[in-house]
Amino acid sequence: MAWDELHKGVAAVRANFVTLPTDAMRNGDFRAWPYPIYNPKTTQPDGLGSFTRAQFACNGVLNTICPGDISIITQRMLPMLPKSDTQANQLNFLSRSAVTGGIDRVPSWKIDYNFSEKHHFSASLWRTWNPTIAFTTNCDIGSLSDTG
Repeated sequence: MAWDELHKGVAAVRANFVTLPTDAMRNGDFRAWPYPIYNPKTTQPDGLGSFTRAQFACNGVLNTICPGDISIITQRMLPMLPKSDTQANQLNFLSRSAVTGGIDRVPSWKIDYNFSEKHHFSASLWRTWNPTIAFTTNCDIGSLSDTG
């Protein structure tokens, strides 16, 4: 029988910040985004072997998408995303799925039996599991907070 075990401490895991659309972005308003966003429907050859696209604009306002141009797929997916914790453009959500450590356990067994010089039996069995400790604490990082 063999037993392998790896303990992952708290110091090895960091809070997981991700970027989610802000309320304005969910409504097609990307004016606060620092870069132009381009409309893929306007892709055209540039005559030099590459392609170009026009920047999104709704009623002449750059970096906005008119409500009728937001795809049905996007409209159905957005409600499935959690709301951002802040209205910052990037890294505006503290993931609630982070873990604070854990243990990887791998017990294994092997049996060898020789019935005779020409007849052998061998079998192996192993199992892997990882009991982790869920991230349940309240956090306050600047203006971000997790209330559980």
